[in-house]
Amino acid sequence: MMRRRLYRCATAAVTLLVALATTGRAQDLKVMDRSRAAYAALDTYADSGTVVVESGIAGAVLVERFTFRTAFKRPRQYLFEFVGPDDRVALWCETRDGDFHSWWKTTGVHEVHGNRTGINAFLTTAAPTKGTSLYLVSILLPQTELLASLWDFKPTGAVRDTIGGRAHLKLTGEMKGHFGSGRPIAIWVDPATLLIRRIVEDTPAESPAGSVDRVTTNFLARANPPLTESTFRYRVPGTRQ
Repeated sequence: MMRRRLYRCATAAVTLLVALATTGRAQDLKVMDRSRAAYAALDTYADSGTVVVESGIAGAVLVERFTFRTAFKRPRQYLFEFVGPDDRVALWCETRDGDFHSWWKTTGVHEVHGNRTGINAFLTTAAPTKGTSLYLVSILLPQTELLASLWDFKPTGAVRDTIGGRAHLKLTGEMKGHFGSGRPIAIWVDPATLLIRRIVEDTPAESPAGSVDRVTTNFLARANPPLTESTFRYRVPGTRQ
């Protein structure tokens, strides 16, 4: 009799632990939805960060490093600048009802995207910024419905991880956005602030054996920082204003 009771208690305890673990995992997988909602509700946002691009084959991998900064003030003031060793890309909108601008050092082209074509500033800068220009606009301004990885990412896995000694949730899955299908992606979210700390887009599943095609983006983000109008004024290098 005693053995049966102990067996039943042990079985019940295991069932409870499994149920709690399943519930916890389900809640973790919903963090991306909560993060998207948090970004969409921000009045202002600012960050700085780094991008590391690794490409090639095992043993002969080219590593490129870039930096970027972002500033945003609702409804549409925006500044994004992406800087590499020999290149620079920027897109910006100085006023709440102004036009979006884009500029790429390599081509020297400065475009003004008027008549409700501001979204083109992000699309035309996606390639030279390694896709980074599309990341945050897709969740800061979800009405754009840009098919970027953060907008439509549905995680299938979640584990606890730390970055800089701070607890984060690492969400994993497959990315269906601007790089095509079959690309593994991992996104680290701070569960306390719901801000994104890191994104890794890894080598596509269909790549040849030994190939490396990885983009790692790290963010140092601030939610609702005080931003002045001058934050969104961008001077194209070599021009007068």
